[in-house]
Amino acid sequence: TAIELGRLFYTQIVITNAAREGAYYMATHFEDANAAANATTAAEAEAENSGIPEITVTLDSCVNTGNCIVATVNTTVDDLTILGFVGNIFSITTTHNSFDLSASVEMMAE
Repeated sequence: TAIELGRLFYTQIVITNAAREGAYYMATHFEDANAAANATTAAEAEAENSGIPEITVTLDSCVNTGNCIVATVNTTVDDLTILGFVGNIFSITTTHNSFDLSASVEMMAE
């Protein structure tokens, strides 16, 4: 319960940091041929170094702006007993016995 909420908050912080790393890399290396792959690797490394080994990373351009990058990181936190208790906090949606978490970061390309 309190520990599970702590796991959710910690995981949300980690994937937000991972999204920030991916967006930063993409924004500062926008012209490189391998920028998207390297930005994804940077986000995955940030999450894995913090104990979250399985994430998905999506990189897009901002709507109506060509110089902006949006990095979105998703992951799932499994084996929680507080399902149905929390509802929808921090973009959390319930699935059978897990919470799906998502974090997005926008950054201007340099």
